Amino acid sequence: MHEAEGRGRRAFAWFQSARRLGALVWLLPAHASKMPMLRGLPQGVGERLHLHRPTNQVDLLWCIDETLRAA
Repeated sequence: MHEAEGRGRRAFAWFQSARRLGALVWLLPAHASKMPMLRGLPQGVGERLHLHRPTNQVDLLWCIDETLRAA
């Protein structure tokens, strides 16, 4: 999880994730228009990425809860 703000917040998250091992989960609400461009991600990140697009707030909270519970 990260709480970075500003225009570079997504780049910050991607490059931090490149430094860590294991699965990566990105929760992006269905109404969000900007999807990550997999070819532009740091090497090794796209293969570990699990992208979830919940359609409502209840599903978003469920995704967060399940992600935090996962090993």
